[in-house]
Amino acid sequence: MAMISKEDVIDAIEEEREDRLDLLTEYWQAEMEEQPNKDLASHAYDAAKLLYERKAYQDVVDWLDAVGLQLEKSEGEESDAYVAYLEDDRLEELRMNALERSSLEEEGAEYDMDDEDEE
Repeated sequence: MAMISKEDVIDAIEEEREDRLDLLTEYWQAEMEEQPNKDLASHAYDAAKLLYERKAYQDVVDWLDAVGLQLEKSEGEESDAYVAYLEDDRLEELRMNALERSSLEEEGAEYDMDDEDEE
């Protein structure tokens, strides 16, 4: 299997490709293997930041939630890794900011659709 580069992930996000979150997950997992001393939450933050910086706010929320669910399944809800993931302040702040911005984008889209209906 070919190594997924950061540039591959960025391109997929910017092109809004269907496989962008899968590529991000593969990249994230490869980064964790290459830097095992860095904690899981820090790796997740760095990966989610790629989405956030490209204004893929709903993808940030979806991806962080999916990672959390996968961790809960694989490690258990009382595992150190899962608890550390849930309690990471940077991840929570990034998720909340993305959720807020995603909601604002949705409201803006609804507003735009209302304007089109009036024409």
